[in-house]
Amino acid sequence: MASGNPTANALAQNEVKRQVREGVNQILVAAKGTQTEGDAKRAQEMYLAAENANSTEAWKDAMSALLKAQEKVKSEKKTYIKSRGFGTTSNVQDPLGIRK
Repeated sequence: MASGNPTANALAQNEVKRQVREGVNQILVAAKGTQTEGDAKRAQEMYLAAENANSTEAWKDAMSALLKAQEKVKSEKKTYIKSRGFGTTSNVQDPLGIRK
C-alpha cells in the first residue's frame, strides 16, 4: 500500500538531479558573455532532454557535453586571467626577496 511518501531511491534520484541542475547553472553563469556560452546552453538542453527521456545513453551524452562545456569555460577563463597578467609567477610581489 503506497503512502504517498517518496522512496529512498526516488529521493536519491531527485538529489542527483538537483545537484546536476546546480552544476549546469554554475557552468552557464561562468560562461556568460564568453565564446563558450552557446556550448554551455547546448549542454543544458541535452541535460534537460536526458532528464525527461530517463535514458542511460541520453544521460551519458548529456554529462559528457556538460563536462566538455565546463572544461572549455575553465580553459577560456584561465587564458583570460593570464592575458591580464595574473596567474604567472612574474607578477608576484616579493618585497623580502625570498621567493624564487
